[in-house]
Amino acid sequence: MNNDPIDYQRRKLLRYGCLGLGAALAHHVLFLAPSKAAMLNLASVGPLQTPDKNGLRLPKGYTSRVIAYSGQNLFGYPWHAAPDGGATFATGEDGWIYVSNSEMKHNAGGVGALRFDRDGKLINAYSILKNTSLNCAGGPTPWQTWLSCEEIERGQVWECDPLGKKTAQVRRALGRFKHEAVA
Repeated sequence: MNNDPIDYQRRKLLRYGCLGLGAALAHHVLFLAPSKAAMLNLASVGPLQTPDKNGLRLPKGYTSRVIAYSGQNLFGYPWHAAPDGGATFATGEDGWIYVSNSEMKHNAGGVGALRFDRDGKLINAYSILKNTSLNCAGGPTPWQTWLSCEEIERGQVWECDPLGKKTAQVRRALGRFKHEAVA
């Protein structure tokens, strides 16, 4: 038997994590399963059309637009290369913020943010995490922050403020290993 305290903590985390996941899934299946009306609403958007000018197949009436290219200067912030996991967050002004990981090696990665007003106009761009490596996927938290995961040996999970007002924090309790995503 391995008496390594870190190994024991990981096994304990996995055991309780699986129990919690099982309870959440059971609750979803038993109590929160999608209604027929919700499924009909999803189906009501219609079939996907032929690819648009950006190569996306969207339902009729939907459009797409390119917001940023890697290296493009947006409000003094060069949009990052190798974009990966991302999410959107509502702002207090009825707008939203899109955050995106940069899956670059050798401390060239991080997380960038694009802020939009209520009409969908891009109004700001900025970094919310710098000098990290291979920020792959991640995940939004219920308290409206972004968890960015380093997919390297001894990688870390960083909790980032989409508004860019608070400095990103390492969440050591999530361990040091190749992280892919957080759910």
